[in-house]
Amino acid sequence: MTDNQKKVLLSIENLEVKFRVRSRILTAIRGISLDIYENEAIAIVGESGSGKSVFTKTFAGMLDSNGFIANGKIIFNDEELAETHVKKSRLVDSAVKSIKKRLDKYSKLEFGSQTYLEMLKLRESKKQKESIDLSEKEEYDKKIGDCLYKRTELFNYKQTLDPKHEKEKILSAVQGLHAYGGTAGEDGINLAYEQAEKYKTDGNNRIILCTDGDFNIGASSQAELEKLIVSKRKSGIFLTVLGFGMYNYKDSTMELLADKGNGNYAYIDNLREAKKVFVDEMPKTLYTVAKDVKIQVEFNPEKVAQYRLIGYENRLLNNEDFENDKKDAGELGSGATVTVLYELVPSDGTIKSELKYQKQELVGSDELMTVKIRYKRPNSDESELVQQTVTQDGGTAESSDFSFAAAVAELGMILNDSDYKGSSSYDSVLALAKEGMADDPFGIRCEFVQLVDLLKYRNS
Repeated sequence: MTDNQKKVLLSIENLEVKFRVRSRILTAIRGISLDIYENEAIAIVGESGSGKSVFTKTFAGMLDSNGFIANGKIIFNDEELAETHVKKSRLVDSAVKSIKKRLDKYSKLEFGSQTYLEMLKLRESKKQKESIDLSEKEEYDKKIGDCLYKRTELFNYKQTLDPKHEKEKILSAVQGLHAYGGTAGEDGINLAYEQAEKYKTDGNNRIILCTDGDFNIGASSQAELEKLIVSKRKSGIFLTVLGFGMYNYKDSTMELLADKGNGNYAYIDNLREAKKVFVDEMPKTLYTVAKDVKIQVEFNPEKVAQYRLIGYENRLLNNEDFENDKKDAGELGSGATVTVLYELVPSDGTIKSELKYQKQELVGSDELMTVKIRYKRPNSDESELVQQTVTQDGGTAESSDFSFAAAVAELGMILNDSDYKGSSSYDSVLALAKEGMADDPFGIRCEFVQLVDLLKYRNS
């Protein structure tokens, strides 16, 4: 049977779908046309954020509440469906009940669902008219658009609850969260900062962003998001980014937001990790005590011939940036520690090379190095300097913390296939990590040992 003889079950012509997000109209998909015949199966393939979910939800009558068909036709069994989100009466009833429940549950305003009903009645009235002139059509479209705008604004309002008086509603709303396929990250971030400004105090002001980072509506490129978050960090509101999910997870986006937004970042893959971030290490996560923290280390060439910083490749600064208070750097939470490891080559006490126009002379010191730290207080734009010299006392004892940190660094070099990994191995990592198990009240180091053991087994 040829295509001309087959019955077209579903026909989509030049479909364009948009979303109304906080007074803005954003296009999700455009210009899609296809025919599906009886007994035919098709596969919809595309990269993350290309609109696959929005497309399928549109013709299935499951489009999100703030989405609408801006152009095109959807014909199913010779019946036009594009005039409304939900065609069948039972689907209308179900959708109305669902929207009413969600709107009334999260709001002091109880007329959100009535706005939705009004919009449906207008659409049905428009559809039932046998003939309609252009001016009347435009009047209907304007009324429907006004209802949709009003309902969207109400829905956004209903999702911003008073943290002082509506804690139960907030907890209930969090429990009811679910994915729709479209993520307007830009508008979510703007709304979060807007609400945070309303409740800003002289104390700790912070936004907690929970997402997989797969923003596919509005600004989504690294450059756009960096520009957005840099403008927001000037508000004095800090940011905690918590990553959830798999597959379409955008780790680079999460790290960018935390790095450029005066924030921190953690990946939550289970309840234990959530407890670690929000209970065991809550002060470190939520209370910033120093911002734009920079560390500069100067080794004594009489003691150290060569050195190499292990890790922190994406945190390196130029020497001149250390004293530049306009240069952004990392934040430090209450009770947090920073571990920096260097690989050193001891010096024989002589200078290996001389410059033609400069003389290099050793000053003759027993100091091994000088550590300088610059930081800003949370509400200040001027940095303060702290410095400490370190001497070589000749001791050889290694602490359990040092052994564990060395184990983590060695694993990092193995996983990154570092040019400097040398004879590193999983057995060596396990041996070092087990030496560092002395102080492990929450079982975090034990979890690391288990992970390395699994990696060793997988690669054996």
